[in-house]
Amino acid sequence: EYVLISQDTLYMIQALQSLGVSIRKVAEGTYDIVGCNGEFKPHHAHTDIYIGDSGTCLRFLLSAISVCVQPGYVVYVRGSPTLMKRPLGELYNTLKNQMNLNIERHEDDDADKHVSYVISAPSPQSLLTGEEICVDTDTSSQFLSSLLMCMPFLPTDMVIKTYGTPV
Repeated sequence: EYVLISQDTLYMIQALQSLGVSIRKVAEGTYDIVGCNGEFKPHHAHTDIYIGDSGTCLRFLLSAISVCVQPGYVVYVRGSPTLMKRPLGELYNTLKNQMNLNIERHEDDDADKHVSYVISAPSPQSLLTGEEICVDTDTSSQFLSSLLMCMPFLPTDMVIKTYGTPV
């Protein structure tokens, strides 16, 4: 009935608003959300999104931004040093190596070792056509959930095969 407002929720709301999604609080625990038809058009050509320690935001946003960000935009997703320790390799490798999306992982040189991901619009040949991707669900089922949420925005069908024991 109501939206649970946690730190993760606030980070996600701020991130989606930065990507051009209209989210407006209409009452306590109630929000009006106007989607963007699968096309993220951030407010600025270079958009910086900070998500603190939120592994949930990181996993869900990386897939969505990688598939939906439009040409001419670059999105930087940053998190705390604690976020660096969260498992993400499987999702990152799937997006970058299996789907050929424009995503890069960077570790800042500062003492805090903040993590950041730089994502730009996929080129037309990036998104695999009718291909199959494999995802290991041993570490986190959120990898699969993240991919499933963005699949409807791909220009073609894709098959996801999982292996491992879902967590």
